[in-house]
Amino acid sequence: MATGVPCVAFDVAPGVDEIITDGDDGPPAPPGDPEQLAHRLGMLVADEEMREAIGERARRNIRRYSTDRIVSRWENLFALLER
Repeated sequence: MATGVPCVAFDVAPGVDEIITDGDDGPPAPPGDPEQLAHRLGMLVADEEMREAIGERARRNIRRYSTDRIVSRWENLFALLER
């Protein structure tokens, strides 16, 4: 996602739906449904305009997980715990 590639994944674990937003920065597939995963991949392969638009949104949206932001969140958490 950081390089502008849309992410397609099974929506199986807590957090996947926080990282990938359907219709925005990637099309998650229902858990255990390989046909839907293949369908979503096929949509992206077949539609360059959609792939590029979703990829660009993925590149922008994933910045919320940059090293600086995550380290800052951890430092804030540890500071809170020290109180």
